[in-house]
Amino acid sequence: MSRLPYRLTVLRTILVLALLSGFIAAWPQAGPAHAATYSVLFDNAHAETAGNADWIISTSQPDPLAQNANPQVETDWTGGISAWGVALQRTGRYSLKTNTSALTYGNTGNALDLSHFNALVLPEPNTLFTASEKTAILSFVHNGGGLFMIADHDGSDRNNDGYDSLRIFNDLMNNGGAGNDVFGIQFDVLNIVSENPNNDTPNPDPLLQGPFGTATSSIIRNGTTETINPADNPNVHGVIYRVGFSNTGTTGVFVSRSTYGSGRVAAVGDSSAIDDGTCSAGNTCYNGWNDPAGNNNILFPNGTEWLVGGGGGPTPTAVPPTATPGAATATPVPPTATPIPPTATPGTGGTLTNGGFESGLTGWTAGGAALPSASTARAHSGTHSALLGATGTEQNGDSSLVQTVAIPASGTFTLSFWYWPSTTDTITYDWQEAQVRNTAGTTLASIFKICSNAQAWTQVTYDLSVYKGQTVQLYFNAHGDGASDPTYMYLDDVALTTGGSATPTPVPPTNTPTPVPAATNTPTPVPAATNTPTPVPAATNTPTPVPATNTPTPVSTGNLVVNAGFETGSISPWTTNLGGGSAVVGASPVHSGSYAAAVTSGASAGGSGGPAGGGNCSGGVRIPITAGRSYAFSGWILAPTGTSLASARIRVAWYGVCSGGGQIATSDSNLLTTATGTWTQVSGTATAPSTAAYAEVRLYAAPSVASAIQVYFDDIDLH
Repeated sequence: MSRLPYRLTVLRTILVLALLSGFIAAWPQAGPAHAATYSVLFDNAHAETAGNADWIISTSQPDPLAQNANPQVETDWTGGISAWGVALQRTGRYSLKTNTSALTYGNTGNALDLSHFNALVLPEPNTLFTASEKTAILSFVHNGGGLFMIADHDGSDRNNDGYDSLRIFNDLMNNGGAGNDVFGIQFDVLNIVSENPNNDTPNPDPLLQGPFGTATSSIIRNGTTETINPADNPNVHGVIYRVGFSNTGTTGVFVSRSTYGSGRVAAVGDSSAIDDGTCSAGNTCYNGWNDPAGNNNILFPNGTEWLVGGGGGPTPTAVPPTATPGAATATPVPPTATPIPPTATPGTGGTLTNGGFESGLTGWTAGGAALPSASTARAHSGTHSALLGATGTEQNGDSSLVQTVAIPASGTFTLSFWYWPSTTDTITYDWQEAQVRNTAGTTLASIFKICSNAQAWTQVTYDLSVYKGQTVQLYFNAHGDGASDPTYMYLDDVALTTGGSATPTPVPPTNTPTPVPAATNTPTPVPAATNTPTPVPAATNTPTPVPATNTPTPVSTGNLVVNAGFETGSISPWTTNLGGGSAVVGASPVHSGSYAAAVTSGASAGGSGGPAGGGNCSGGVRIPITAGRSYAFSGWILAPTGTSLASARIRVAWYGVCSGGGQIATSDSNLLTTATGTWTQVSGTATAPSTAAYAEVRLYAAPSVASAIQVYFDDIDLH
């Protein structure tokens, strides 16, 4: 029998098997990377594109694939965060959509209901979530969804409604009906000008080590941080911290994560990190996504990957905190409090004694009608603080503390301190204040003078570099009028730090300057040939102080406001109405003269509205000013008894042009928050930004309910 047919049969079998093997090998395999398709919803229903922001993945909404079905580079989709979307889309594992209406959970009639998604991204929202939206978001996370919260700095109120993103997030986490601080995360009320946080947790972390690579740092270009609270949620962890803070601590956290129920939460303190520099026409962007000082193009995709997975991440190993000389401590402020930002990056050195009052009042000189005392009733850190004023029977006069310090002849020097104020009076009669004086006791600069009942620890920083080579007095005081309405404050952690004699390399400011009517404090970025800022060495970085909290005694220029007392009988030049508000002139009540302005707010609860103007520049109603000069502003406000008042204030907005254009920054007076039916003065100080040429004065009233109120303003002053 011939063996040839058998051999041919075997050969054919081998060939068939080989072909099948090759065919199978060539067939696309379903490996771990493609085991699931994740659905992520990016929100654009809460003013994420207000002002100069453009936090969208594509102009095609809800489906970005309608713009380009196979994006390969960030410019294939149009939007300030298109790079983030494209990075996820290219994996083949993500389905992305954009939300443009109210967020829901369990609404079968809504194709973009959160029940259809694995994660929700909230990129710097600028309007408050409604009660039903807060319930939807928290329920979504509790049942296994992921939530990415990206905030921005204090004052980045892009749509001018009285709420910036950090306050909106704090409202969600505290007032969502599920309790306070449900994630164990609170955004700090700060404006950190420029830093490169790279102080990572010492433990493995899925946001740092993930499928998109290894991230070690991020950027802050006008942003904030979080304070984490393990007592409120034991699953909260810090991921990236500011330099100078313990990387196992609870403060100075720039990137954090937590779990809530079966879901996951991530939080970041600056939208500059997600900006890819390719926003829609008419907006100015900054490429923070590819900033060489950070690894944001890895960090945020890794964070998304962790969020869509559900469940909890690894638990960090407890590591003793590392003491860092001069490190500051950021304390979260409740969403309703408005502290004075920001925090200067601490350095070394300083000649101040016993700033924490742990040794009583050693090093300080006490004076006044009621001598201050060291107290254990409240402390920002340690066990002691100083109490200025009386908590019981009110003193009739001052209660002051003074320390004399020598400012070295070279370097940059920053005073920082924390205070906790309380009062039931008005600034006409009582106040809390801080000053810089010469050794004869003459006031050189007023750091602040307020009458505040915030009852929360608030940090103030103040640049003392102008007094280099001089000996000055630091003066703190609580003044009462003996009328049985005590005004006092606790003082703690007074420190003088230095950034050394080197001048930091300038860094282009945040990517998010905000045009009218937004109320952001974000300066206009400085163009760079490569659109890449020079990283600032962390050890020498000294942020530029925020004008509202760091101004020398204003130069007297006379009142610059036109029709400041409304004595023309006309509201002109207060003719720009903001926030749904308006104003008319009336003959009663008045603070002085024959007329005052009756300001009607908008009808949004907590939203500020009213007229703006105050000047007669050519072609507009703004006031010509001098860049870099210090100004004081004030006015008198009366809220009739029974008015549903949330707050009333005076705001100064700084512009580079007489009419139109984008505002550069804003500065606020202290708030009037009680409707007593009496005239009360509010005031503030500020330094005009270096690029400003005009000021717009705004008279704001905000109701505590969803109904318009009427508040009276008179005798407005800017000088």
